[in-house]
Amino acid sequence: YSALDEVQINYDNDSFSILEFVELGIGKQQKYHPLERQIFRFSPNGTYTLETKILFNPPYYDRRTLHHIYNTNLALLFKISNDLALSEQELVDLRALPETMLICHFNSIGEPIDKMKLHKLKLKKYPDTYAAYKEALRVLRKVTYNS
Repeated sequence: YSALDEVQINYDNDSFSILEFVELGIGKQQKYHPLERQIFRFSPNGTYTLETKILFNPPYYDRRTLHHIYNTNLALLFKISNDLALSEQELVDLRALPETMLICHFNSIGEPIDKMKLHKLKLKKYPDTYAAYKEALRVLRKVTYNS
């Protein structure tokens, strides 16, 4: 974990647990959602066991709203793939694109992950967006492979 991760740490005489949170939402409706809990249980002989459990329940939104967001994101991806200029609001929307596409994926709207992966090289030109893209894929991998 890094200083940028949101975690909750608990411990007692026999165990140490880390609860990782992921911040997801649309616009200003950001909320922290529990992602994964890791529990280290210590034995008297100095050994330990590690239990990992995915706790993630994705946020669900109105499908109509998500279709609108998905189509807006596709338009943004089209613009950056064709090196078209973006307005200030479009730059704000582009920064939120990986997170909103992840929400669309969890709500079964289109093929958002595939669309983002197709535009990975163009997303690299926008460092904040690219960092959010990598974080979205990290969350998706954890949920997919550890569930």
